[in-house]
Amino acid sequence: MMLENKSFKEGYDKNNVEAEFVLDELNYIINGDERFYKLIGEFSLFSFDKIVFNEDREEFLNFVNKENKKETIIIRVQNRNKEYRYMRLIKMGDRLIGDETLQYFRIQDMENACLKFRKNYDKIKKYRSLLGLIPNKLFDYDIETKEFTIFFYNNHKAQPIVKKKFDDWKEEVITNDMVDEKSMKNFDMLCECIENQMENFSITITASILTQGARMERLSIKGASLIDSVDKKLVLGVITQEKYNGNYVPNQADNGEIGRDSATGLYNKKTITDKITEHLNFLKLNKIKQNGRTYLLVLDIDNFKQVNDTYGHYFGDEVINRFAKGLSHMAADNGMVGRIGGDEFMVLLDNIKDEEELRIKLKSMRLNLKLELKEVKHDYLFSSSIGVSRFGVDGTEFETLFKIADACLYIAKDKGKDRFIIYDVEKHGDLLSKESVRVAIGNDFLKPIDKYELVTNLILRANNAAGFDEFSEILKELGDKLNLHGIRVFAGEGLRRVYSTGYYNKDLEDASYINNPEYSGHFDEHDMYIVNNIVSIEMTHPELAYKFTDDNICSFIQIRVRNKANKCVAMMEFDIFGEIRRKWSSVDICTLRMLVIGLSNATKSQFTDLDI
Repeated sequence: MMLENKSFKEGYDKNNVEAEFVLDELNYIINGDERFYKLIGEFSLFSFDKIVFNEDREEFLNFVNKENKKETIIIRVQNRNKEYRYMRLIKMGDRLIGDETLQYFRIQDMENACLKFRKNYDKIKKYRSLLGLIPNKLFDYDIETKEFTIFFYNNHKAQPIVKKKFDDWKEEVITNDMVDEKSMKNFDMLCECIENQMENFSITITASILTQGARMERLSIKGASLIDSVDKKLVLGVITQEKYNGNYVPNQADNGEIGRDSATGLYNKKTITDKITEHLNFLKLNKIKQNGRTYLLVLDIDNFKQVNDTYGHYFGDEVINRFAKGLSHMAADNGMVGRIGGDEFMVLLDNIKDEEELRIKLKSMRLNLKLELKEVKHDYLFSSSIGVSRFGVDGTEFETLFKIADACLYIAKDKGKDRFIIYDVEKHGDLLSKESVRVAIGNDFLKPIDKYELVTNLILRANNAAGFDEFSEILKELGDKLNLHGIRVFAGEGLRRVYSTGYYNKDLEDASYINNPEYSGHFDEHDMYIVNNIVSIEMTHPELAYKFTDDNICSFIQIRVRNKANKCVAMMEFDIFGEIRRKWSSVDICTLRMLVIGLSNATKSQFTDLDI
């Protein structure tokens, strides 16, 4: 039987070339990404062999048989418009989940694929021409072969500058002193980002890697990781050159870790907030009326505290990482993702066609996250809840959209969890006027009780710490979760700096200045000195203000520790970098004070070298 070459019906996505789905042992579709639901539609609830063309069904059943080693097949499958189209099925492997083996497939619409191939080929020719016009150099790293290439385009062809194994290139760079000494830390971080396939990174170094040792240049390197159409992992990026004047000092913007959550690699709460706010401002400035095409999501893992309490924090960290990885993968095409505290995440989805497409994506997101977490522990019932607000419908300001999405998350919790709630004022009322709804202001996403619990746990860890390394990890975790850009510890005779984390340009060696009567008078009865804006101390302490500004510090809290003789024996400083000052909340102040008291008590026995 010949199939008619039917034209596309209205609503069929011509660009939807391929999708992924999962079959159980009875060939029932148990999961698929959002593209699969768009492609197959309501038939996605059926056994897959029911939507295969009759004459191709036997071939399909033989293909999915575990004994069949064939990796690909072309058959006719019914799409959402009830048309049979030639589609290619590709085996992606199977996994044992509990007692059941699940098979993973990719499906490709062959007619769409051929059409898209011709379009993409034309695009490639165009982009090769454009790449030949720009001065930037490019690089890519093949995860499978470990091949690293730096190249540029000339006359539509790639001209290599470097082409060798990554480890060989790295050794050559270090051996031949191709990186300025001050940039070695950033170069090491660049190598880690490339080798660990960091999703996005931006690092600046001073090096001669493009001139093969002939001339030092300031190089801005931006990269990203991707998986191509045959699941081949690549890291690629752009290198921008600037001339080196011999006086370059790295600052916080040169470091790829700035703006990233250290545990998951996602944007941290400050960065994701800034990026979403910037995007929303762009939409408003350009008068782009999205009317529901841009959505803000706040989501978390249901009953996550129970996971930690039952299986421990190490297992909880693994769950968080798997959740973050799955979320990042699913939002990669049209969104950005950040971790805003604990098991809570925020996502901006853009260019969503309509609410039907949004619901398909949210359904797919929940199911895929559930499956991702089930692989961590197959006998535990993981789920997630999601709250959603719409730009241009529910508001245009970040704070408004966040409050609504956050409130919807709690409505989802109240309704039994494992669901998503898209805000509807007729159904849910005016959430902004309800004081009972939990909301977070600005960048402060942790609830007060969560902050106090965090500090309590960190102090308990400090009491059981085996050495200074554990103490360092405690302060790093504190900085990450409370959105602190830098932390410094001064202790002992002369209040020498014994520890710092963060990217200070010119880190102070000591804090002996705090014992000067003019300065010590700023500390209150709780031994705290709080500065929301560094400008406020320029008149009274101009030289010190200059040093803080040189370190890119805008706001800080200093907390001193005194012994029984009333002598200051230690001081901890918590810093915010950049130009946007931070107004320290009473909860932040109380939290940090509790921490300093707890750590000072712990260090009396654990870290005697601090003389606290």
